[in-house]
Amino acid sequence: MSGWCSEFSRTNIIKNGFLDMKNEIKYVGVVQVTNWSNMFPEKCLQELNDGSVLEFLIQQLKKADFLDEIIIATTQEHFDDSIAKLAKSRGINFYRGDKRDIISRIYHAVEAYSPSGVVHVLGNSPLIDIEKMRELVEVHRKAKYDFCYNEHAKGIIYGMGCSVFSFDVLRRLYENQDLTLLQRETGSFYIRQNPEKFRIYSQKSRFNRPQYRVCVDEPRDIELIKSIIRAVPDINNESVGRFLDENLLLTEYQHQIRLSEAGVEKIFLFPEKIKTYQLSDFDVTYPLVLELSFTNRCNFSCVWCSDRDLRAKLGGELSVDAYERLLDDVSKGGTKSIVVEGGGEPTLHPYFNDMVRMTVKKGLDIGLITNGSTLIDPEIVNLFKWIRISLDAATAEQHAKFKKVKMFEKIMQNIHSIGEHKKETVLGIGYVVTKHNVDNLEDLILRLKMYNVDYIQFRPVIDHPDLSSGIDLSYLSKYAMPNFRVDIYAMSANVKIGNDHRKCKAHSLSTVVTADGGVYLCGRLNIYDWCKPIGNINQDSFHDMWLGEERKRQNEEVLDPEFCFKNCPTCRMTKYNILLDQMEHIKTKTFI
Repeated sequence: MSGWCSEFSRTNIIKNGFLDMKNEIKYVGVVQVTNWSNMFPEKCLQELNDGSVLEFLIQQLKKADFLDEIIIATTQEHFDDSIAKLAKSRGINFYRGDKRDIISRIYHAVEAYSPSGVVHVLGNSPLIDIEKMRELVEVHRKAKYDFCYNEHAKGIIYGMGCSVFSFDVLRRLYENQDLTLLQRETGSFYIRQNPEKFRIYSQKSRFNRPQYRVCVDEPRDIELIKSIIRAVPDINNESVGRFLDENLLLTEYQHQIRLSEAGVEKIFLFPEKIKTYQLSDFDVTYPLVLELSFTNRCNFSCVWCSDRDLRAKLGGELSVDAYERLLDDVSKGGTKSIVVEGGGEPTLHPYFNDMVRMTVKKGLDIGLITNGSTLIDPEIVNLFKWIRISLDAATAEQHAKFKKVKMFEKIMQNIHSIGEHKKETVLGIGYVVTKHNVDNLEDLILRLKMYNVDYIQFRPVIDHPDLSSGIDLSYLSKYAMPNFRVDIYAMSANVKIGNDHRKCKAHSLSTVVTADGGVYLCGRLNIYDWCKPIGNINQDSFHDMWLGEERKRQNEEVLDPEFCFKNCPTCRMTKYNILLDQMEHIKTKTFI
């Protein structure tokens, strides 16, 4: 049963084992905490130098003389019995509520007090900065903001901050029947991702260290926290930051490069393909992957879309019969996989599910790039090796303004559904970085981590230099975990134009099939009107096109470094071409 105590109404509070009523409470501190975690269960009860993570946090909060009460808000689930037991034994107020509905849990924890404001902290953040909290509360008190927070890229170190809710706005959120359970589960992220609806204050810090993380998210964090407690007697943002500046090895594990699914290393998984490049300038083996459009219809109108003009020029929708013939051909020829992507939004194809099943039945792996607007059947989800949602917005306002549709929360619900039902499928989020969508990235990442997402991949906007941001996203690497990657590799990997003045051999790693059936040697040169397909699957077999005269002619073109230098825009194949060129020019090939 949720609540303070099953024998009493929730307008009464358990304090030191006795009923207590409190009037005219100004500010209440609420510690949101649970033992449940995919990666590090019971992290709040892990031992530090003296007592647990949660106990150390409570001792820090007791220094906050501006807090009239401190309450632990945990869940009613059995795995959190130990938290309630600890709270009772230490004489700490506590409330047990819904596991998922964070807004409801926090509201019920404080409703008996009807405070002016609620100071919200997380139970895995023992190194809270009390003085910065005091400043935040003072701003909230004087200016009467709906919501104030200080833990962000321009604020204080992640793991040392807090947020302050107005009790009135907390009550409005609790009573808002339009909020879905998914939105209630996000707690303060709903406010942060809808800044147009609330009066928000984001506290900045002159001592700014966005690259550090000092909360307990994974087992290795415990030793980091212990080291800080031993060495820093006065816990605050600046003292902890300066200690970490002088001891960079302590946080090195948080910034280790995690394997990128788009890294150049993948080519070494296909030694037979590398061998063909060494033997001949005309690779007759089939592409490893087909990048394929089911349809040129799209329900979005993204400002930075690089396919809009191509969709308008080509039109069309791939027929099931033509697709089946293509699969029969390439599966026998050695192609490994199909990536279903733009032109348009692939899930809008009337036979989308049938074509996915057909691909798997033919023995090919399949991946999907989608805008996330369609709720994918759980059975279909698990047929994909990977799914990447092109989100490209951190707030509902950004999404509506730059994608021209109001579907942000629906897409977040669909992401949650995929994460909930997937088994082996890798779920990723694609994010095209522009000068218009670089705010609120941290809030987005923290929310996505709740949805069983495997990675978020940032890449620069292409073909629209006026929208380029030039921002350094390296600080986001601190949010990476063993089960969640923050991939900023593409921000610097695919930025060279002209194919780095080299010939393009790597074009045969993949090829593009458009929704009208056209097969293109290159998926980047087809932005030009003069770039023609090497054939069309509605009339020709893939085998004949791949070994045909038009492909031979275009192959000769892209093997000319001057042609590439003149015509090639930024391209992900450039990194492979650089590697192949370097391998070709090594003279001591029998030595390592």
